[in-house]
Amino acid sequence: MKKILLLLAFVSALSFAQTTKGDGSIVFTTSDEYWSGIITLDGKYVVADGHTVTIAPGTVIKAKAKGVPADASAFVVAKGGKVDAIGTPSQPIIFTTEYDPLDGTNLETPGQWGGVVILGNALVGTDSGEASIEGIPANLGLVYGGSDDTDDSGTLQYVSIRYGGTALATDSEINGLTLGGVGSGTTLDNIEVIYNDDDGIEFFGGTVNASNLLIWSQADDAVDVDMAYSGTISNVVVAMGTGSDNVFEIDGTEDTTTPILDRPHTVTNVTAIGISGNKADALGHWKSNAKGSYSNIYYRDFDAGTTTEGVVNYNSGLTFSNVEITTTDDAATAFPTINADVTVTSSPTVGANVNAFNWTFYTANNTFPSVTKGDGSIVFTTSDEYWSGIITLDGKYVVADGHTVTIAPGTVIKAKAKGVPADASAFVVAKGGKVDAIGTPSQPIIFTTEYDPLDGTNLETPGQWGGVVILGNALVGTDSGEASIEGIPANLGLVYGGSDDTDDSGTLQYVSIRYGGTALATDSEINGLTLGGVGSGTTLDNIEVIYNDDDGIEFFGGTVNASNLLIWSQADDAVDVDMAYSGTISNVVVAMGTGSDNVFEIDGTEDTTTPILDRPHTVTNVTAIGISGNKADALGHWKSNAKGSYSNIYYRDFDAGTTTEGVVNYNSGLTFSNVEICTTDAAAAAFPTINADVTVTCTPSSTVGANTNNLSWTFYAANNMFSHSATLSNDIIIEDVQELRINLYPNPTTDMVNVNGNVEVKSLILYNISGQRLRTSNDNSMDVSDLQKGLYIINVETSNETISKRLIKR
Repeated sequence: MKKILLLLAFVSALSFAQTTKGDGSIVFTTSDEYWSGIITLDGKYVVADGHTVTIAPGTVIKAKAKGVPADASAFVVAKGGKVDAIGTPSQPIIFTTEYDPLDGTNLETPGQWGGVVILGNALVGTDSGEASIEGIPANLGLVYGGSDDTDDSGTLQYVSIRYGGTALATDSEINGLTLGGVGSGTTLDNIEVIYNDDDGIEFFGGTVNASNLLIWSQADDAVDVDMAYSGTISNVVVAMGTGSDNVFEIDGTEDTTTPILDRPHTVTNVTAIGISGNKADALGHWKSNAKGSYSNIYYRDFDAGTTTEGVVNYNSGLTFSNVEITTTDDAATAFPTINADVTVTSSPTVGANVNAFNWTFYTANNTFPSVTKGDGSIVFTTSDEYWSGIITLDGKYVVADGHTVTIAPGTVIKAKAKGVPADASAFVVAKGGKVDAIGTPSQPIIFTTEYDPLDGTNLETPGQWGGVVILGNALVGTDSGEASIEGIPANLGLVYGGSDDTDDSGTLQYVSIRYGGTALATDSEINGLTLGGVGSGTTLDNIEVIYNDDDGIEFFGGTVNASNLLIWSQADDAVDVDMAYSGTISNVVVAMGTGSDNVFEIDGTEDTTTPILDRPHTVTNVTAIGISGNKADALGHWKSNAKGSYSNIYYRDFDAGTTTEGVVNYNSGLTFSNVEICTTDAAAAAFPTINADVTVTCTPSSTVGANTNNLSWTFYAANNMFSHSATLSNDIIIEDVQELRINLYPNPTTDMVNVNGNVEVKSLILYNISGQRLRTSNDNSMDVSDLQKGLYIINVETSNETISKRLIKR
């Protein structure tokens, strides 16, 4: 009997005692402080010279509203004071109004409190070298500016500032984040300002750098620069609101002394998203004496004809480069051509990496609008491109010879479905082209269908688009040395094969390819990942192909190595080799589906010339997981002339009696070693014994099978369990035990989730829908109150195995 653990009931709603900071007036700290939980901010609370306020991840500061605007609550860091507000993506620090229910509701009501103000000792462009902030009395010593450009006012990281900007008087509002003379020793990274009743972020002089900024629906300007600010502002998304003024408002110095402090700043990698009915001159206003360099700026969704409000004295140290605008008219005239490089385009190559903002409230309430690549036909790149965010793939998009498409971590490419299968959307890398799609375990790159909700739902519907095709210059086993891919016209030059076995077609790393394989015609589907003549200079590592309507991955000649592959529920074969492929395929998990054909389908060369190109390949460390009702000969099919070495292969969960479809000419360079099969019959006979080392066992040795830990990032891992893998010594084969019952409650939940069941629960592991591991609990409960609303996966580890459960966070 298994041990039954009786769980105590947990209260699903936790209440935290609120701490109040301030007394409704202006209060200065008298010591260092540590803030956590829920803080009520009453009046202007000032971190005084010599003191530090440290704010814990997940802390919420709720500012009290005031009947008299001049009394508005605000959080102020004085010169010499410091704030260390270091949140995390899953536990950002939030400054907001007392009326914010924190339930995902978009209040859309700015001006309910003041904002966050940081005052430092760096140089500012005024005659006296000092100034005061509107609404903050200078006679209290609350001025900014000095002589220390490296001044350190602390850190703001993963901070959301919401619904501020109270009008203290006419034209005297507080910005969401105000930075007065802040020095370069200060860290500003991953900051969101939403629905502020004045500017989003304003820089008054100073040298601080600021990166990963999101400003949404500000009433005035998104990014405002004054008084000879001279830092770098990078990776910014501006989402304009109905009443927003400008994306940029840029002033130069106010200093008239000799020498004048008149230093330039840098702004780079910005995406500005307009709104229907936006102001006619909303792109920006660069005023007299503005000095700075603006590069990689992308404007989209602004009304046709939108221009700048003005660019004054643009020869005096103000430059623009790589400015791209999506519009229906020639908005390039909005910028001065003498120092501007402006392109009107529907296929942007510049802008912010919007994936940096997955943590934001904006992301939880809006979708970054998709950029479309392709026009429904076959389109070739004409320049190098950078993709991020959500990309709509319409038709066959080809990375042409000499060009590179770089895809940022976390990018989702959604392929449009077509009524005519031959028109299926696909991503193709031509010979001489390159793709650098380098994801991460927490931010994989996803190629999928336009119908994929990305909420963890398993669509189980293959064939909704084509797939990913890479064509290279390495040797292939055909008489001509070249060939074309089914469904990709050769007359367009889209052939593969050449003489360079070290050819480099780029990198695919942490890439998930889902629901592809459209049948272009009978027996003419596109594989999930097709590799034609791809050379060893190419990197293929950590790739997942799920629910494809043809093969999972097919290698047509070439020498590329591929490692850490997961292929789930393909319609045909999981791993297919043709045309004298001669690389190494290592660490593979194949999870068969009901309609899957073979784990392996292996052909030799098609070359009949002299000498024949007939080279072996290597396959090692594979775990193949069967399914009830699988094809009777699903273990693999090695056809005539197949050459290769297969080692450390583990088959499990296939129906008793499952064999290979055939192993032909196995003396001609085909060998098997350390093949282990978990079955109830002598399936070892399925392999030729002369060149095979096959063992029937359900207790696999530690030397065979894949290391499934490398594949914990995958969508498969988030929806299924890797139970009793050969490489996980603590996994146990379950035989003749009671039915395992695991329950989550409450589900859906807003804060706590609890687990009970009829076996001991060892730990809980929470994943998001992309397979990112978020947190672990060694208890029977987990706090998820800080997470955004949506679908998550909890792996419940018991004494016997791991069970995956879906959790809905409200």
